[in-house]
Amino acid sequence: MTVQNAATYLAKIRAYAPRHFQNGPKTVWHHLPVNRRSAVLLLLFLGSQGELRVLLTKRSSKLKSFPGQISLPGGKADTGLETAWDVALRETEEEIGIARDAQRLMDAYGCLIERLGELPCYMSRNLLAVRPCVGFLSWQARDGETSERVAEELALSLNPGESSSIFSVPVRDIYLSYLAEQAPEKPLECLGSSRSVYKWAGIPWCLKSFLFPIESAHEPKWLNNVTDLPSDEEALSDDEKRAISYGRTGYRRSSITGDMIKDVWGLTANILHDLAEIMYASLVDTEIGEEELIYALRNSGQSMGNAKGRTPWEKKLIEGDENVSFKDVLPAEEFERLKRMYASAKL
Repeated sequence: MTVQNAATYLAKIRAYAPRHFQNGPKTVWHHLPVNRRSAVLLLLFLGSQGELRVLLTKRSSKLKSFPGQISLPGGKADTGLETAWDVALRETEEEIGIARDAQRLMDAYGCLIERLGELPCYMSRNLLAVRPCVGFLSWQARDGETSERVAEELALSLNPGESSSIFSVPVRDIYLSYLAEQAPEKPLECLGSSRSVYKWAGIPWCLKSFLFPIESAHEPKWLNNVTDLPSDEEALSDDEKRAISYGRTGYRRSSITGDMIKDVWGLTANILHDLAEIMYASLVDTEIGEEELIYALRNSGQSMGNAKGRTPWEKKLIEGDENVSFKDVLPAEEFERLKRMYASAKL
């Protein structure tokens, strides 16, 4: 891939027009209480081969939500005045040290984050509306220096309470790996992928997974310079190990080779897949995210609208109670409509 090609794919993100709930122009994010709003940052940058890469982190194993999993930088809104970009940039600064203030970022490191666009909201397993913000990180080369040399000065630091590692993967690999035998070329790094459709509380859900090596020769120096924090998974108590969400973490041993690998799965994998489709398959008219479901739950008055905490029904859903269904809180016709819609869009 060339830099010129990368510019073409970035332009596709800028031109992408999200399909929000009821095909409207505005996202459901602003219709929700602050405690249900979350945002993540898809921070793209150019790799050494001209490939577009995206930053990922490994969450601390001590976190209450999704411990040990690979994720995008981000988190929950603090106030109703914050935009999704405000949340994504604030959380990114807190987790990995990239300054949220554009002028400070430029003055200190000669780099800037261009805001390319936003994707529709996704619903997390702990019932938050997650708004992905897509940005592009670039550097201004100084006299006598290459942009790669300037990039090495970017000071990143891991917050031990939030993240234990930071790395990047090529976005195109997500697209190519998903195509499998039909792919026009081999992925640069991705070792393989999988997908399966199951029902979560009666609604079709697709579980995607993309596997990457622990180390990559294409990882830039400014990321390799960030030392991983010691893994604390072995030090967890039995109760803490049982509390790890859905029994799967971001780093694991391959069942085939026995080697340690990075497993990008769940919501993070779904968001990356949709971004890759927008960039490389010109995705324009496919339902991505869960805005329709989030809006329906908000309108039902029994979910996604409680500003004080989780309802008893929501707590059962989060805990994985197999007797809980979205049809418990949605009108029958609406539940059937959503089931049909996501059945055709999820795979």
